[in-house]
Amino acid sequence: MRRFRTVASIAIGLAGGLAFFAPAHAQESQCQIIGTWAGWGRSGTGSFDIGSGQSCTIGATTLGHFEGSKVAKRPRHGTVKQLSLSNWQYTSKAGYKGTDSFVLSGTGHEPSQPPGQRSNVTLNVNVR
Repeated sequence: MRRFRTVASIAIGLAGGLAFFAPAHAQESQCQIIGTWAGWGRSGTGSFDIGSGQSCTIGATTLGHFEGSKVAKRPRHGTVKQLSLSNWQYTSKAGYKGTDSFVLSGTGHEPSQPPGQRSNVTLNVNVR
């Protein structure tokens, strides 16, 4: 089972171009992120669209282990709430239309790396 999950995680990362995805929740939509992230110890970027005043969830999956995470740079036209070590919720400001961005920072490592590898992912948002 674990082997399948690892393969599925890699496939999601390759197909989406970014090791961030959103789990399905009945009450919330998932952020459909397109971008690049090369793994622990490297930075990446991604982007997604969202309606004004709307929320979506972001989840991260990666080969390896999460040790910690935080919102390193908050958005100017919305909010990001950390839900767990590897899940966040972005909410755009009601009435705002335009661009926004924020940075998620994580610490972790792949099996072949020492602990403490830091990665930042800048997420650019198109609020419509």
